[in-house]
Amino acid sequence: MYGQTVSGLLLYARTDQEIQPNHEYAMSGNKIGVRTLDLNQPFALIAQQLDEIANRFFRDPSPVE
Repeated sequence: MYGQTVSGLLLYARTDQEIQPNHEYAMSGNKIGVRTLDLNQPFALIAQQLDEIANRFFRDPSPVE
């Protein structure tokens, strides 16, 4: 897999904690993300959040600076 890039994502349920993990990192040119998902809402909005996350991490191959 030399010369190729990958993306990875850790997805957590949002809690009532003040600090939420929503970050992107670049490791050796690969995009690694940590995101929270608010599950305390109607499913249509949860699906919208998932679509936005998927588009950001898996359709946009550009690494984070």
